[in-house]
Amino acid sequence: MDCGLLESRPGPDGYEVCRRLGRESKNFDAEYYCLLGSASVAEEFGDRALAARYLKEVSELPGVVALPPGSPLLANLEFGHAVLDLGNGRLDDARKRFEQVIGKKRNNPTTVRALMGKADAELRSNDTAASLSDAQAALAMAKSLQGSAPYSNRTGLAWLLLGRVLLTRGETVEARKALDAAVNNLSNTVDADHPELVRAKKLLGENG
Repeated sequence: MDCGLLESRPGPDGYEVCRRLGRESKNFDAEYYCLLGSASVAEEFGDRALAARYLKEVSELPGVVALPPGSPLLANLEFGHAVLDLGNGRLDDARKRFEQVIGKKRNNPTTVRALMGKADAELRSNDTAASLSDAQAALAMAKSLQGSAPYSNRTGLAWLLLGRVLLTRGETVEARKALDAAVNNLSNTVDADHPELVRAKKLLGENG
């Protein structure tokens, strides 16, 4: 449910254990993030009904109900719903939710993910001009967050998205450069069989 966010995370069983421990210890943050993680894994495996159930559980947590508007925690929950909408083909709903998460474009990982999600929704809606603008903004922010690190999976994903947009627009030369950068970053940050790396290599090979 993270639109390709590749930071290290536990599998389904790990999230369930984390969630149970958080509930037993009354650790709101742990229960909150582990429920979101469970929703992300469910969506990733195509079980969107289960993902929706987890998101509903998150929204009903007492700590979430008491959060003030504009809370970063609410932004993460809204992001989860946006990705679910995207996966279900509700492109307008997804775009609007991503816009809410982006807000004032604060320089943080959630904003990068939301910009990429919005660009993806726009690409699927054939609004390539808007998609290009958001993909470029996501890449610029991902690079800023990368700092002095030589490689970044977040930056690699942004390059991949930009390459897809450029291919759709027929800008093949620039698309190849973007895809090459995606492969370079992802090859150094994820497993060789990771689907986004495989996708980047496939697109680069087809358009090389």
